[in-house]
Amino acid sequence: MPIPETDVTGLIADLASRRWRARGSRGRVAVVDALGLLESATGNATDCMHVDGRRDVRRAAPSFVDADALTGIVDGSNTSFTLSNTPNPKASLAIYRNG
Repeated sequence: MPIPETDVTGLIADLASRRWRARGSRGRVAVVDALGLLESATGNATDCMHVDGRRDVRRAAPSFVDADALTGIVDGSNTSFTLSNTPNPKASLAIYRNG
């Protein structure tokens, strides 16, 4: 049989005294504090948050370049050319001839 909330001594007052969200913190990352309450992560809106709660300055988003136009002399023997971006990591560079 259900027990009404009003029959539990101090329940309503206890629930009313608990803060269930941080004040003025919409659009922020939630972090569980030492008491188990949800708080907003501190930092700038452009910072990146790690899963362990650390924050870091946002780096440039990774990009993907397909069908890049290489610059350099195209004569069949030239081994030097330039890309529009530097590959990072270097092992990510793949060059194909005729598709």
